[in-house]
Amino acid sequence: MQVRLVQLLHGELMLITLHTQEPQQTLQELATSKRPFDRWLREQLQALLGWGMQEVLADPQGDLIFIWPAERSEGEASSACDTSSS
Repeated sequence: MQVRLVQLLHGELMLITLHTQEPQQTLQELATSKRPFDRWLREQLQALLGWGMQEVLADPQGDLIFIWPAERSEGEASSACDTSSS
């Protein structure tokens, strides 16, 4: 897990990145864990962001805004961008 605080012109942005094979299961475990660190992290997120882990679990897909495609080889990129009709 990576947590970054980004300074913006008119405020701050907290960026949390979690790499996992099963994101919904990982969030569920974090939301229900009784381990001291997990409880502390939930409390901190609630205090900083004003929402709890259960609210995140209620909307598993969220609002997808943008997907950046994986790097492609030069040949793939040119064929993917070819919009000419045959």
